[in-house]
Amino acid sequence: MSYPGGADLILEWCSLKGTGTRGSFEQACRSVLGESARPSQLLHQLELSGHVEVDWVDSGRWWVAPPVLSFVEGSGGNAVLLGARSPETISALKQLVAAGDIQALTLVPQGDRSPTAIFVGVSSTARLAAAGQAIGATAKTTVRLEYKDSLVSLDAAVAAGTSDYTSSGIQAKRLNVATLRFEPGEVRFGNWTPGCYEQMSYGMRRYLYVDDRGGLHNVDRWIAVHAEINRAKGSSVDAPNPLSWSPESQSLFCDARAQLPTMWARAAVMCTGLLPIRHVDRADGHQVDEYRGVLGTTYNRIRLTLGYETQRAFTTEKVS
Repeated sequence: MSYPGGADLILEWCSLKGTGTRGSFEQACRSVLGESARPSQLLHQLELSGHVEVDWVDSGRWWVAPPVLSFVEGSGGNAVLLGARSPETISALKQLVAAGDIQALTLVPQGDRSPTAIFVGVSSTARLAAAGQAIGATAKTTVRLEYKDSLVSLDAAVAAGTSDYTSSGIQAKRLNVATLRFEPGEVRFGNWTPGCYEQMSYGMRRYLYVDDRGGLHNVDRWIAVHAEINRAKGSSVDAPNPLSWSPESQSLFCDARAQLPTMWARAAVMCTGLLPIRHVDRADGHQVDEYRGVLGTTYNRIRLTLGYETQRAFTTEKVS
């Protein structure tokens, strides 16, 4: 795939615009990528890659993140470009290569509908700082550690979404923990029972977690899903452990039906600067996301804050 691809053009558009609604993002995606575009999926990938921030719960708005050039351990000493980017950014990096100020500029395709990962080869922190200054980016050396160390407990993430009000529950769906699928479970007159719910509200899918005390928590989808899995551990339900890790390959696997919430996923992505690859689990046929090059310390921080026991990775087969 040559640069820029369609997703890269969308990222450049986001960088120029600065902020916008999900509606405007969807229009831009369909204009560039056609009617087959999957705007929500692309927006989520841009979010996991550290390029944008998204308010999925309330306003539905997105904001482009400031440009950052940061070392990542799993990229062979290269620095990954995060946040905003423009055609001028790429031109400036090519000029730095020509002048010998950086050792290499590597563009890594991540699929036709995913942003290209851009890596800059620098030999020292001083060269990193100089390259960042040349392209208007903040230089960092510990972005993975910053994300890992900022992870809070799942209980704290749920508490942040505590609310006294939520929608009525008409046409709501409830998460079945055994299958990790949302099934029809309409709630009348706001009589919510403990569980995880999905419902349409003002044209957007919104998620609600109701704890055992009846507390309402309007949170991100994946926060709600993991909270419900943890709640089910205290009942007769055979709650799954969606996370596993391979010490041999240092890959973290996560059941795609219970994806990592954004900050947790970023902590895994920032080990290499690359988005996860989706596979099919040979054992049960479900899709899993593989985050490559995840260090044991990062895996342990992710599983502990989400409330899971250690689990060795299952065998996977790449989707063709």
